[in-house]
Amino acid sequence: MIVDNKNRIRERKYWEISDASCNPIDSFEEGVNRFQQTFEKSVRRHLLSDVPIATYLSAGFDSSMVATQASLILDDPPTSYTGYFCHDGWYDESYGASLVAKKNSSLHVLVPITSEDFKDSFDNLLFALDEPRMGMGAFPQYMVAKKAAEKHRVILSGHGGDELFSGYPIFKLAFGLEQSRSSYLNAARFVSSIKISELPQMAYFITGKLSGGETSWGLPVLNSKNRQKSLLHSKVWDRIKASDPSLPLRYREKENANWSDLIFDVYIKQYLAGLLVVEDKISMANSLETRTPFLDNEMIDLSLNLKNSVKLNNYELKAVVKQSGKNFLPENLYRQPKRGFPTPLRYWLRGPLKSWVNQRLLGPDSRLTNIIQRSSIVALLDHYQSSWLGTIRSLDEIQTHRIWQLLCIESWLRQCETKLGVEILVDR
Repeated sequence: MIVDNKNRIRERKYWEISDASCNPIDSFEEGVNRFQQTFEKSVRRHLLSDVPIATYLSAGFDSSMVATQASLILDDPPTSYTGYFCHDGWYDESYGASLVAKKNSSLHVLVPITSEDFKDSFDNLLFALDEPRMGMGAFPQYMVAKKAAEKHRVILSGHGGDELFSGYPIFKLAFGLEQSRSSYLNAARFVSSIKISELPQMAYFITGKLSGGETSWGLPVLNSKNRQKSLLHSKVWDRIKASDPSLPLRYREKENANWSDLIFDVYIKQYLAGLLVVEDKISMANSLETRTPFLDNEMIDLSLNLKNSVKLNNYELKAVVKQSGKNFLPENLYRQPKRGFPTPLRYWLRGPLKSWVNQRLLGPDSRLTNIIQRSSIVALLDHYQSSWLGTIRSLDEIQTHRIWQLLCIESWLRQCETKLGVEILVDR
């Protein structure tokens, strides 16, 4: 952005991902070999440091690959940090992470995270983020970073693996639908490859794609335009109703008839960008430097040259990454479901944090009613506490994120006023 001395503003795009592959790779074996070579060099570069380096470690492939590759390079394996919720199996990634740490011979630090931690740290997290953010994963990230910062100043992260190497069901859905157009056999192969755990997300996004709705861009939408209108005070709605959150994506619509390419662009430029903003602010809040080997320039070049048929070989999510880790990752890791740092907030909000949530959103000190109708908040909370969707984890995710969203907005509004002296009011 250029602002001249007459306050005229000019904007231009200073960087763009190239669409053209310089050396397209359509062989899965070659893709795996290239990944192994490029990834090893990237991790080696990211280990250059004057201080000891640690790693984040979940039960996922990306952080496990980073931690393991680092341990193969260093004489002393880096300390690994895993967030741990004292809850049921789905939310407990400590077992899978401990298997990786044991195989790496690294010091493994489990960071217990409780509902009390959420209550005590939530406002500090929002102040560090400087703005409301959609993802609940920011909270456990903050807690683990806080613990790691007690002994380390540099830490490696697995950010970017899912986005660059097709780790989300939406990538598989887009590619599978394109392949299915060519023959009934391809369609049958795609359908038979869909796992039960992938069905909810695929159903959500295919519905949006077919209807041309707001989810047709492949990103989750917490509140549709109609829902926003029903929630907000009328004057707030009047101010934002003309806004289009998908506008930054639309410049690609005519250029990319291929849905897979569009999804890749969206997740690199919008979704991943948002994750990195959160990671960067959480790191800075705890005086940590986070490094991301998956997002090394050579790794991005490799991703751009790998064809979708390689990244999703036999319709396997992140097939290249998984195959590359076969020789040194624990076998049990390949039987674990994809989770993505899950947080048991759905249990906390209906249990130990129920009264705290009601106080935050509806109490006398709540700033949320400045912009959202009180009756809408009451109805939303009542529905959340009693809805049968709360019994099914995959169906409960969006409505739990809606409560998270309201908590974030309320905290942000209140801290703008109390810490910055900026009160946000709307003449209703």
